Amino acid sequence: MNSIKTYIGSLGRATRVLVLAIAVVIVGAGVTQAATTISTNILTGGTLGALGVSTFGATASTTISTAGVLTSPSATINGALNAIGLATFGATASTTISTAGVLTAPSALVNGALSAIGLATFGATASTTISTAGVLTTVGNTSLVTASTSGAVSVGGALWVGGNATTTSAGAIATQSTLDVTGATTLASTTATGFKVGQTGTRLTRATAGYCATVAAALTASTTVMLTCTPSDGTGVLTAADRVFVMATSSMPGRVYLSSASSTSGGTIQVNAFNTGIDGGTISSAIYAFNFWAFQ
Repeated sequence: MNSIKTYIGSLGRATRVLVLAIAVVIVGAGVTQAATTISTNILTGGTLGALGVSTFGATASTTISTAGVLTSPSATINGALNAIGLATFGATASTTISTAGVLTAPSALVNGALSAIGLATFGATASTTISTAGVLTTVGNTSLVTASTSGAVSVGGALWVGGNATTTSAGAIATQSTLDVTGATTLASTTATGFKVGQTGTRLTRATAGYCATVAAALTASTTVMLTCTPSDGTGVLTAADRVFVMATSSMPGRVYLSSASSTSGGTIQVNAFNTGIDGGTISSAIYAFNFWAFQ
């Protein structure tokens, strides 16, 4: 040590300064390379750069590789997570977000709201689909349930509504509760459509009402004359099986009453009119009008 001091003392001032500077650099480099752990906090106002692999946490559960890939199987992120490249979540890569932002999650569970701006498909067989417009187009199977943008829903199988009503593929509806219809309702079919009012009511397949007029006819006193009455809507509104009820209008004279009415053939009504002759004799030829109701 004394030899070193003597040697340095023999050097000039400039040379001694240079030698000391070199020694400081060498010692500093050795200290820096040896430092692997810092026990105190580091606060930087600039960018913190890491050229090698960086590990966060005592169990190394959160790691950033040299390529900048974040691996965090047990990390909790409280803020927004932005992924420019492919992002995979879960040890088995069951939940993946592609570079285009598409979420593929066959085993993912979403407890909150799920918003999909693009086309969303659910199920491995794509049996349930929501379009980009938010329209539910397919449920379960494309051949069973479909919905259109106009709001129409087509059900190929049975539809269960609230546990009280079911429908069949043929369109029949069975309800266990009261069916309320607030708007106009039309019952029409190529086959008979029946309806019944009340538990013990008579089941009817058709009901019609209208106005009819007879041909000119004379009514002889104390006799019955059968008048043929043709509906104003045409003969097609009546059949021979109809049960007909007829009410005379003011065109019928007061001394005449109706004894019977029926629809037998040709879509017309036969009305039997009896002239009592109470206040006169024969009634000259005239046309008589009736209101009718027909049921079947």
